Amino acid sequence: MPATSTTHIVFFTGALASALYVSALLYTLRHWHDSINKQHKYVITISLTAVLLHLIGLIALIFTETGINLGLFPMLSLSSALAIILLLVLGRIRPINTITVAAYPLATTSIILSMLLHSNYQPRAQWSWVLSTHIVLSITAYGTLSVACIQSLLLSYQNKQLKRKHTQGIVQQFPPLQTTEKVLFELIIFGLILLTFAIGSGLMFFDNLFEQKLAHKTFFSMLAWIIFSILVLGRYYLGWRGNIAIFWTNCGFALLALGYLGSKFVLEIMLT
Repeated sequence: MPATSTTHIVFFTGALASALYVSALLYTLRHWHDSINKQHKYVITISLTAVLLHLIGLIALIFTETGINLGLFPMLSLSSALAIILLLVLGRIRPINTITVAAYPLATTSIILSMLLHSNYQPRAQWSWVLSTHIVLSITAYGTLSVACIQSLLLSYQNKQLKRKHTQGIVQQFPPLQTTEKVLFELIIFGLILLTFAIGSGLMFFDNLFEQKLAHKTFFSMLAWIIFSILVLGRYYLGWRGNIAIFWTNCGFALLALGYLGSKFVLEIMLT
């Protein structure tokens, strides 16, 4: 596909997907008081359409004539698309409208960044199912744990408001505190499982980590894995919750972001 056609596809699908994400956000906010515990059919429809367009644009952006583009901005956009898909699935069984309100702007921002900004990443000419599996697991784990981070921030806000006895306004529409915490740990456990397989596949199939400049990414990912594992064990054996869960969730995600996004930013932008 010619570069000009690819650019047109990326911008056309990106613009439409962004507009639909914003539409879903505005509709959710407008009907906030109707029911915070379930997604509206209209929101689900336009969100699915937005994600489809988002993914079509990403296919054109990632699979280029010169190879596979796994640069910072396409991967950030892919992570946000997978996060929206996760929320749409989770929204069928859990009250997570509060997370989607935060996720839609992040997805829109990631699309805009991927359309307007480019790093000096050199597309990979070689591709294999092993690499594909590792990348899908890594990006899905990052997307899931990023949603968990958003949930922890919402939990922090809800917790502070309730302690101050501020029960009016937006906090009134939050699910019960126990439900918010339950969803947080469900996200963490799912993300931890994905991260385990992602790290395992990387260690198993990539033996030249230093040559591929992946050692720092692996190091920070393993630190994040340790923190999330301790947090889950602390939850079920010591009853950790509240501020402890919030603090360590944010620490774990910060390490994960530093290892993945931070390393790509340094290698692809700062050191070029």
